[in-house]
Amino acid sequence: MYATWVNPGHTAEEVVISNALVIIEKQIEAKTGFRFNTNSHVQVSLLHELYDGVDPQRQIASRYVIETETLQFPISLTYDFNRDHKPSLMNSDPRVLANNPSFNDLACHELGHVLMDQVSRRNGLGPFFTVDYFNLCSRSHQFGINIMAEGTATYFQRKMHPTGETLSQFVFSPYDIDTPTMFDYVLMVNQGGQWVVTDILEKHGERGLIWMLKNPLNVLGPIRTAVTDYRARALHELAKERW
Repeated sequence: MYATWVNPGHTAEEVVISNALVIIEKQIEAKTGFRFNTNSHVQVSLLHELYDGVDPQRQIASRYVIETETLQFPISLTYDFNRDHKPSLMNSDPRVLANNPSFNDLACHELGHVLMDQVSRRNGLGPFFTVDYFNLCSRSHQFGINIMAEGTATYFQRKMHPTGETLSQFVFSPYDIDTPTMFDYVLMVNQGGQWVVTDILEKHGERGLIWMLKNPLNVLGPIRTAVTDYRARALHELAKERW
């Protein structure tokens, strides 16, 4: 089952994508026990070119815009779908797109961002996080935000689409953020971030996510030590709390 939504001003393709996301939200809820907002319905925007909001030089495959609570996808998504499917996307059942493996994988990552933002807002913490806020943060805090955000999104993505990768703190550099290193930044925030958040979310669910939102990671000193200590502190404090 899926809800039918009518969005004035949105293209037929955007409406189909939005309805597909409703279906995928339910899949994530059934698999993980986490909950999106009641009647959650993420707005969708298709763009000819899509760039990172923080790094406008970096072209990306999808983006959640927290300021407008909108998921952006490149319009090439429709071309790829129409090449392989009949009828075209604008006339398709949203379940066909929702069950497309590559779209589902991408959507699960972006819906991880959506869920994190929804949990933050509904617990009185405001949006997580706006570009303006991010730009005011120190580099160590920005790095911590990226680890939390991408790690959480990757957690939900890999929960729905496991790859069998072994998670480890050793993807993180043993040096501080100002020391040149061969360690890959994207790998640190995605796979490394997943290592940071997995036990917190697996053992404590939404309560663990709220703890992270209330205690944002600030990567001071050696990176590997900072993230390992943060993860250990979260698990220790959450184990002591009684809710």
